[in-house]
Amino acid sequence: MREGPVEGRSEEPLRAELVQRYGKQMLFRPHAATAPLWLGPLALPGRARLLAPGRRRKDSA
Repeated sequence: MREGPVEGRSEEPLRAELVQRYGKQMLFRPHAATAPLWLGPLALPGRARLLAPGRRRKDSA
């Protein structure tokens, strides 16, 4: 696949190869409505810190 553009192959045969290998899902375009599905996992660590404030260590001086 990486050699295709270098070898001068057009985009259509490369797309056909992707569809053959991985299915038509490769041609789907992401929509704004699916952004929470993609960005949600990135926010999990922040949410965990907000929901568990009592689990922080307190420095004993």
